[in-house]
Amino acid sequence: MSRKWLAALAMAAILAMPLFAVAHEGPHPRKVMGTVAAVTDENIDVKTKDGAIVSIALNETTTFVHGKTKMTNASMLKVGDRVVVDADGERDLTAKSVTAAAAPAAAAAKKAPAAH
Repeated sequence: MSRKWLAALAMAAILAMPLFAVAHEGPHPRKVMGTVAAVTDENIDVKTKDGAIVSIALNETTTFVHGKTKMTNASMLKVGDRVVVDADGERDLTAKSVTAAAAPAAAAAKKAPAAH
């Protein structure tokens, strides 16, 4: 009986091996949070809270959201905007999505001209 048990356990371990291999394939998703240091149509540089600048490539599949507004490209992003970038890659990061925070109500009120 113990030989059958050992054989069944060995077979289960062999069959489970491909599942572990698949879990480690491909680039791992990363979240980069900070403020926009520079932005072009092809690239965004994000300054993290520890002061590091992370350069992330943008491409035709990157999605952009500013507050609740969906954007077609990076044109609405400005230096200083707070962003969260979901990216793939190890060293060379490519953005899947860029989400910029909406301006806080108090900051938006300060920028709006006073009504007379």
